Amino acid sequence: MKTVYILAMMLLLTLGIAIADSSHLELDKIEIRADGKLLLTTSGDGSIKVKPGQELEIRATLRNTYDDDTYNDIEDVIVTANIEGMDETDHSDRVDVRADGKRTVTLQLEIPEEASSLEDYDLEIRARGYDANGTLQDDESIIDLEVDRKDHDLEFTKFHASDVFCDEDFTTIKLELKNTGEDEETDVELRIENAKLGTMFFDRFDLASVIDDKDNNYELEKRVSIVGLKKGRYTIQANVRYDDGRTVEEETDLNIQGCGEESTYAASDEDEYRIEQTTERYSNPNRDLTFLFREDQGIVVDMPPLGTPKLTVNPAKEDNTFGITVLLIANLIIAASIALLVIPSYREDRREADKKQEFKFKYEPFYK
Repeated sequence: MKTVYILAMMLLLTLGIAIADSSHLELDKIEIRADGKLLLTTSGDGSIKVKPGQELEIRATLRNTYDDDTYNDIEDVIVTANIEGMDETDHSDRVDVRADGKRTVTLQLEIPEEASSLEDYDLEIRARGYDANGTLQDDESIIDLEVDRKDHDLEFTKFHASDVFCDEDFTTIKLELKNTGEDEETDVELRIENAKLGTMFFDRFDLASVIDDKDNNYELEKRVSIVGLKKGRYTIQANVRYDDGRTVEEETDLNIQGCGEESTYAASDEDEYRIEQTTERYSNPNRDLTFLFREDQGIVVDMPPLGTPKLTVNPAKEDNTFGITVLLIANLIIAASIALLVIPSYREDRREADKKQEFKFKYEPFYK
């Protein structure tokens, strides 16, 4: 009987300690979204699949389990989300949760591009705050992340052909290709083609895996011939073949314009467009050169049979009345200043000359 009594007392003591140590701050609900889709809703732990480059939106609802009549608010609550192994962290501002109340905060995390499907990652969400007695109240939830990444995956990040003006024979191709797969790709074949011209460019190369420290990007900026194409709009294809049969394709427009027409290409923030001023540009006597000057300037092209053309630029005609008036006033001020300096000096010289003349008249008879 005594043994039973002792066991009962120990059980009650343990239960009391557990109740005293339980937190009154709870992560009542966690919602995780990516690309506008709901991936998970949980009040505890869970697991989700994510893709490299995805941005996760985490909505955490906090609950204060103190009774309303205790007025025991939990203050300065901070919610932190951290992905172990990815070095990705975000935290909320400090918030207060009233007794028997709820509060929702939003966090954002981005899955790194180099995240590997071979690794295990944990998303830890933790809430910490202090009640009116200064006691720490906290709760934690752990979400398993499974990275969904392909072994073989190449993608274009840029493909553009510059506009062509006035019978030029070349266009500039700008292309970027990225290996987002976990396997290294060898003997990747790139062909740039047009239905009328056939193959315009060909290259073979290797691309490192996205999880390697090496560069996994292929970049190309190349002038290619378009001889045979007339004025108009054409489609240029970039075809990539890799891993014994896998393919990826991309298309862009080539716009060949006549002299005097403006480019229809809209430059992006990361791809500033510029017209390359090459020596071939000046070999045609009918070539439009207005792109070199302001719109209000006239241009005369003197194109001899051989050699470099002479360009005579006629300055824009402008109303210079104001400039002429200012120049006239400045000249008058300068003239007046000179006069003020010269006239006193002239008067002084004249007085000296008069004194000498008067002396001569008075005393000259005495010297004869």
